[in-house]
Amino acid sequence: MAVDSYLAVNPGSVEAQIIGGVVHAINSAMYGKQTFVNGAAQTKNFNNSRMIKLSEMPTVVVKLMPQPALMDRTRPIGGVGELGVPTFAPALANAWAKLTGKRVRALPFVPTATMSD
Repeated sequence: MAVDSYLAVNPGSVEAQIIGGVVHAINSAMYGKQTFVNGAAQTKNFNNSRMIKLSEMPTVVVKLMPQPALMDRTRPIGGVGELGVPTFAPALANAWAKLTGKRVRALPFVPTATMSD
């Protein structure tokens, strides 16, 4: 995953945060089912939720692309962990569409449900 973080004060920490975000994104996209009844969430606890196993986790390569000259010095330094989350589901959907010619338009991406249609 390429990350334009302007300036990485601690590159190892930035990489770890991005990888953590990708793990969270995979869990959300693949297994994050939530149902609602009359606007109320039915899942009250996530202790029975499916999580990706270490043996299933793909290798995540993080490429930092620092551009300190472009950094707005009036803004505070912030975190980057969230960057891996919103980019994953669209990338997965596009990869599936390219592979099969079928668009997935619902989360979670469950091979026996949304992806096999």
